[in-house]
Amino acid sequence: SFNQNRNHSLEQSLKEGYAQMADLNLSLATEAFPIECEACDCNESHLISNSKNE
Repeated sequence: SFNQNRNHSLEQSLKEGYAQMADLNLSLATEAFPIECEACDCNESHLISNSKNE
């Protein structure tokens, strides 16, 4: 029973760690390529370029 609990918590923390890494990678990618995804971010990049021009 003790081993089962240990394995479960280990699995849980691994899953959480992977989720955090995925979030981090996502935010890093978003910061690095703000205009990469023009299909989904078209309006956003448009606003950014507009504010730069002014």
